[in-house]
Amino acid sequence: MAADEKLFKDLGKTFASKIRIGDGNLIEAKGKGNVMINTCSGNKVSDVFFVPDIDQNLLSVGQLVEKGYTLVFRNGSCIVEDSLGHELVTVAMIDRCFMLDVSQIEIKAYTSLADSIGLWHRRLGHANFRSLDRLHRLNLVDDMSKLEVSDTVCEKLEVFEAFGKFKALVENQAGCRIKALRTDNDTEYLSERF
Repeated sequence: MAADEKLFKDLGKTFASKIRIGDGNLIEAKGKGNVMINTCSGNKVSDVFFVPDIDQNLLSVGQLVEKGYTLVFRNGSCIVEDSLGHELVTVAMIDRCFMLDVSQIEIKAYTSLADSIGLWHRRLGHANFRSLDRLHRLNLVDDMSKLEVSDTVCEKLEVFEAFGKFKALVENQAGCRIKALRTDNDTEYLSERF
């Protein structure tokens, strides 16, 4: 539940419901929508009730668990992990409550140690192998292991088919043929089909 309408990415105000709070009283939800919490995976919390009369935002542990999050309560803290097991935030217990300040969540990027040059090649947008070797030599990627530079040709079938359509369109519109193709030396243009 959230009282601040500005937190909602989208809010449907046709939803209305009564909610019983801890002291037994009923308060009214005047909408439902999605709230974005900036984490490493850009997570959003869906089905959040807009309740203007509450004095603080409340997260449902049950709803988080249903959506694939893991919560671990240990040593006076609550650790929230996403569905991949990445820690999103650790919240300290204060007065037997866990107060989460979403503006304080650290944005993190995770790396994975992998020896496969093919995996790094695909992960970095099919970067050419000389560039991958340079990234390693200059230590620009954390935990990137030594890669053996290869002359392997990246067979990206979509590039060949897309270029074929592009070539036909351009030659038809211009009334002349393409004489040269300038590339960034990536290997998708050196495949057997090309």
